[in-house]
Amino acid sequence: MKKIIFFCLMIICCACDPSQTQAGKYSISGVISDAEGSLERLMTGVNAVVTNSTGKQVYNGEVIPEGVVGGSYSIKGIPQGEYEVVFQGDYYKPGSYVVSVSGDTELDVELEPIHLMTIDQNEILFEPRVNDRILTIRNLSETPISFGIRADVPMGDLFFLEMSASGLKPDGRGWHGTVDPMSSLDVNMKISRASMENVEGVLHIFSTAPYTWEKYDIPMVIETSEKDMYANLRGTVRDVDGMPLEGVAVWNSCTETLTYTDENGEYSFESLPYISMIRTEVYSEYHQHQSRSEEYAVREFVMDFVLEPVHKHITFDRMNIDFGEGRIVEGAEKEKIEVNATSDMGEMVTFSIVSTTREADFAVSYNPASGVIKDTKRFVFTLDRGRSKGLGEYTRHIVLHTEDAGSYVFRITYTNIE
Repeated sequence: MKKIIFFCLMIICCACDPSQTQAGKYSISGVISDAEGSLERLMTGVNAVVTNSTGKQVYNGEVIPEGVVGGSYSIKGIPQGEYEVVFQGDYYKPGSYVVSVSGDTELDVELEPIHLMTIDQNEILFEPRVNDRILTIRNLSETPISFGIRADVPMGDLFFLEMSASGLKPDGRGWHGTVDPMSSLDVNMKISRASMENVEGVLHIFSTAPYTWEKYDIPMVIETSEKDMYANLRGTVRDVDGMPLEGVAVWNSCTETLTYTDENGEYSFESLPYISMIRTEVYSEYHQHQSRSEEYAVREFVMDFVLEPVHKHITFDRMNIDFGEGRIVEGAEKEKIEVNATSDMGEMVTFSIVSTTREADFAVSYNPASGVIKDTKRFVFTLDRGRSKGLGEYTRHIVLHTEDAGSYVFRITYTNIE
């Protein structure tokens, strides 16, 4: 009777001890991580196959189920022996490991990702006098991939970056778009330079598909030099019969300076500094005023003008005005010079006066700034010399505009002394 009871207790004890039911079988466990060290890419949908030395599979199943995000895994019930363990995720290439199992075994795994979105370029380089580049994004999957682009450049480096492609839209911090299945998208990149030194930054390109979060940090270098920041402007001014016009005043918005056409009607400006748009204006006493604007580019600008004639003319008693020498101090009375004007044809002429210089070396005001010259009566406007900024000789220009009697350039000089 005692032997029977002892035997029954042995059976019960064996049934209650898991180590006895799995005698000679162990676990393989560890952490599966991204071989490229990506923390954004999510580890999910990983399968493992365990094969013994005779080629028999002793395990085949999921270790991280699809839709479950994690890195830890555990494979149980593996007998003692030598095994090949192959891990493969839906978004990772197969990774093969040989392991010897004689007890519970730790095996940490690194899997190389399958990049469903790829970038053709390893670097974006804008060489001197090259303002356009193309960034190619490829989708190697059978579903659309949404992506975003962010530009990271050091603060204080002033340049403007534009991007354009089919479906690409700005979103406040950068741009976003979609690449169709099994296709590529060319993103046109354009910069406007405004830095005298090389600019180095990074383009962050990333996808937003679930579990396939791709991210590329593409170095971006903008090489520049003094020549890259300047453009040249030239052109010809002719009348409607094609004849060159000599002595016509031409002004540009980059340097805010005037030049005059030569005997061939040609003019030029050298080394114009960066400005988003270049505006050029032509002033002639015997022709209608013209103005043209073009987007700045690091290149040679050509702006030609054909001027229509006007049939009225104004005669001024002085066009070159010299305030002489002197020194202006706080509270000093401003000097005034009167300029007399007469309409040659005895008809009413409406005019306005504008300054061709945004920031003056010395202040000049005019009164009135607009008005009418009527009949042959003398018209007087007054110039006031304001406070000068420092010592030296100064020259400024102001222009009297009319719609039907040409444009008139006044040259104003002053020498500031102690």
